[in-house]
Amino acid sequence: MKRKILLIFLFLASLFIPHESRAAASAPMQVSVQVKAHMEARIERLAPEVIVTAADIANGYVEIGAAIRLEIRTNTGYICDFPPLPVPFEGIIVTGMGPTGMGPSGMGNEFYIDKNGGFITREPEEGIEARTYLLGLKFVLAENAVPGTYPLTDLLHVSPSVP
Repeated sequence: MKRKILLIFLFLASLFIPHESRAAASAPMQVSVQVKAHMEARIERLAPEVIVTAADIANGYVEIGAAIRLEIRTNTGYICDFPPLPVPFEGIIVTGMGPTGMGPSGMGNEFYIDKNGGFITREPEEGIEARTYLLGLKFVLAENAVPGTYPLTDLLHVSPSVP
């Protein structure tokens, strides 16, 4: 109660201070703020395997339409890293990241990741960005590919592009 009375008294007393005195007591101040990088990434869906048929080998590729559902919430840029591919794959054409992604050979909405692995980066946008991507994968087959079922484990890692 005493504190409230004191605050009311100080407020009322400040009303009687001449305006010029208040202005003389103020000074410009510079403030700097650093926003901490934040990123959450969830792979909601990842095709568990690739089934390669004789017809796929004749075509030279296997295509999986919405192979990965990726949800990202971030205020920074990020990297989608694809580790080296197992045999019988020579590369992957990734679609669905949008035209602002960048990679070693990204053109428009398609990015080619070779058998040695690769990455796709996204530059930061203002504020918190929440995005859901449905990534299509087109697996380019090696010449010596044989029909079979190939598991897709450890296919994609997502991390912030700034420490």
